[in-house]
Amino acid sequence: MGKVITITVPEWIDEKRFREIINRALAEISPRIMSIDRLREILGVKELKEEISDDVYVREKEKERVKWSY
Repeated sequence: MGKVITITVPEWIDEKRFREIINRALAEISPRIMSIDRLREILGVKELKEEISDDVYVREKEKERVKWSY
């Protein structure tokens, strides 16, 4: 599923800022598009409440959900 990496840094390093930088770097090297099955595997989804087909652009679907939640 994933790897756990432990990094020791000096006391003067801002941990929150360091995490933000690492997360931004990971986002840049992550694939922009992946199959729904691969995403389900990464997130550990076993049971579905709603079927999502591969041809649906997930980001657009999520924007629609957020729009209607306010």
